[in-house]
Amino acid sequence: MKDREDRIKDHTKRTEAAKQEIVRTYRKLHEFLEKQESCFLAQLEQLDTEIRKAHEEMLQRLLEEMMSLGTLIGEMERSYQQPDWELLKDIGTTLSSNDEFGHRLAGDRSREC
Repeated sequence: MKDREDRIKDHTKRTEAAKQEIVRTYRKLHEFLEKQESCFLAQLEQLDTEIRKAHEEMLQRLLEEMMSLGTLIGEMERSYQQPDWELLKDIGTTLSSNDEFGHRLAGDRSREC
C-alpha cells in the first residue's frame, strides 16, 4: 500500500512538473509571438508611411506638371490667335518659356535627326 501511494505521489509530481514545463514553454512562445507581432506591425507602419509619402510626392509632381502643361497650352492658344507670321516668330519664345517642355522638345528633335 505504501509503495502504491509513493508511485501515485511520484506520478502526480511528474505530471505537475510536465504541466509546469508546458505552461512555461507556451508562455515563452506567447512572449516571442507578441514581440514578433510588434516588430511586424512596426515594419508595416513604416512601409505604409513610406508609401504614403511617395504617393504624395508623385501627386505633387503630377500637379506641378499639369499646371505647367496648362500654362503652356494657354500660351499656345494665345499664340494660335495671332497671325501666322507672328506665330512662327514667337514659337521659340513660347516653348523656351517653359524650360522643361522646351528641353523635352529639343530632346525629341535631336532623336529625329
